[in-house]
Amino acid sequence: MLRELAGVFCGEGALRGVLILALALAPAAARAEGPSGVDLGAEFREICRSIKQSSDPFYGQRRAEELRRRLAGPNEDPVEAAELRALLGRELLKLDRVEEAIELLTRALETARQRAMNPGLLLDMKVHLGLAHLQAAEDQNCIAQHTAASCLLPFTPEGIHRLRDHTRKAG
Repeated sequence: MLRELAGVFCGEGALRGVLILALALAPAAARAEGPSGVDLGAEFREICRSIKQSSDPFYGQRRAEELRRRLAGPNEDPVEAAELRALLGRELLKLDRVEEAIELLTRALETARQRAMNPGLLLDMKVHLGLAHLQAAEDQNCIAQHTAASCLLPFTPEGIHRLRDHTRKAG
């Protein structure tokens, strides 16, 4: 079979050869078995599931779930609630739940301004809200303009955000 594939690559054009090779290997790729016969797809899904359920600082959801429980509990102190919203917003931003993060950080920032909270905490909320808006702007514009120019540095005129609502809010 390899000899036939080599003939296709050399004699009849590389594109056709690549298509034939891809079709020949597709059943093996669909099984995605490792050398020991282990289903790699299932193994990776299990790894992802366990990381999401962990307290991993980048991908784990345990911290966000704990903050959400604390925020839902009895809490009469608006300053403490604002701090919890800000922390939860930061966690959700890491987990790419951007719109929810924006909502929580906006509410936390409103309370922080009304209550004249610690300036350092206020600045932290502003920074993370700005980052959340930048992420939302990137998500929106990548989908709206799905071109290579919108994802590369240095920016070219084609890569400038056309949907600027979140970009402006980030400033």
